[in-house]
Amino acid sequence: VPGQDTKELATMDQERITEVAAWAQEAFQELETLNIPVVLALNGLALGGGNELVAAAHYVVAPNIPRVYVGQPEIYINLIPGFGGTQRLIRLMADRSKDGQEAGLLFAADTVLTGQPMTMEEAHRHGLISELVSSNELARAYQLAIGHALGTDPTLQRAMEERHETIKRWEQPLIDRKSGQPIAATVLTDDPYIRHYVEHAAQVGLRKDAAQTILDLLVANITHPFGVRFGDEAYHFGRLATGAPAKAAMLRFLQRRPLPRPMHRPFVVQSSLDGGEEIAKRSPGDPGLSPEESEAIDSLIARKIAEGKSALLDEPLHAQIVKILE
Repeated sequence: VPGQDTKELATMDQERITEVAAWAQEAFQELETLNIPVVLALNGLALGGGNELVAAAHYVVAPNIPRVYVGQPEIYINLIPGFGGTQRLIRLMADRSKDGQEAGLLFAADTVLTGQPMTMEEAHRHGLISELVSSNELARAYQLAIGHALGTDPTLQRAMEERHETIKRWEQPLIDRKSGQPIAATVLTDDPYIRHYVEHAAQVGLRKDAAQTILDLLVANITHPFGVRFGDEAYHFGRLATGAPAKAAMLRFLQRRPLPRPMHRPFVVQSSLDGGEEIAKRSPGDPGLSPEESEAIDSLIARKIAEGKSALLDEPLHAQIVKILE
C-alpha cells in the first residue's frame, strides 16, 4: 500500500501539493462513506498515505506477523500526515481501542507525533485492524466478500453500518464516554509525553514546526466536528513539504543518517496468540529489538520513505530486514 512519493513531492509547488492532499482526503472520504462494504487485505508495510487508506476501510484483515508495521512516519522528514492522518486515525483509535477511549486517543497521538510504527497486534488492539489471521489474509478477505455477496456472512455489512454510525457520532467534538462531556484539549496539551515529543522535535532535526502543527491539528480534531480541519491538514502538508527543513530531512534519510527517536510512553501489550499480558517499556513497532537492530531498520525504512517506497514491503526490502535480524 504505497504512500506519497517523496521524489514527486520535490517537483511540485505548495499549491499543487495541497491539491493532491485534498484530492486524497476526498477519495478516502468517498471510500469510507460508500454504501458497499470495503474490505482491505493488508500484506505488508502501510506507512503514511498507505496507513491513511487502511484507516478509511470498513474492515481490515492483516497477518499476525512480527516486524510488519503500519504507521505515520511523516514527522521523520519534517512533514505531517496529509491524507487524513491527524483526523480519521485519531477518532478511529479513540473510538475502537480495547484499552479505552483515552488510551486509544493517546496511542494515536503518540504514533503521529513520534513517527514510530505500530505492530499488527498494536494496530489490532487499538482498532485500526479488524481481524488478525495467521496467514492467507487475502483468502480471508475473499471469503468475507463472498459471504457478503451470498448473504451468508453479515461481517462486512455490519462493519460498514458501524462505520457509518460512527461517522455520525464524529459530527460533534469528541465526547468523553464516561462523563458525556466534550474531551478537553488539555488531555493532549498537558500530557507530559506529548510535551516531550514536541520539545524533542524542536531540539532534533528542526522539526518543531511540524510537531506543533500536528499537535494543533489533533487538538482541533477533538474539539471540533470531524472533518472540519481536513483543509488545514492539506494546507500545512503543502506548506511543510516545500520548506527547507523537509528537504534537508529527506536528504538525511537518503544518506542513511536517521534522527534519534524520542522516549516513548510505557504501555501494555496484549498478545493475541497466548492471551497473556506483558508490560513493556518500548516504542510501538519496536518489539524487543536491540538498539543496533532498531537503528539499522530505521535507516533502511528511512531510505525507502525518501524513495517513495516505504509503504510497500517488496521482496528486496523484506530480505534486507530479515538479514538485519538474523
